[in-house]
Amino acid sequence: MITLGCIADDFTGATEELDETARLFLLLRRLDARPLTSAQVNELNRRFPA
Repeated sequence: MITLGCIADDFTGATEELDETARLFLLLRRLDARPLTSAQVNELNRRFPA
């Protein structure tokens, strides 16, 4: 995967995000993890608006 940013801060943020996503993927692949349903995502967005 390639991350691009217009400035150094964008690039740094994108690579940190990619690193955390990869870490979660590797940690969760051994577990019986499943994605959230649309209803669960909507409930989280309702409770914790961005």
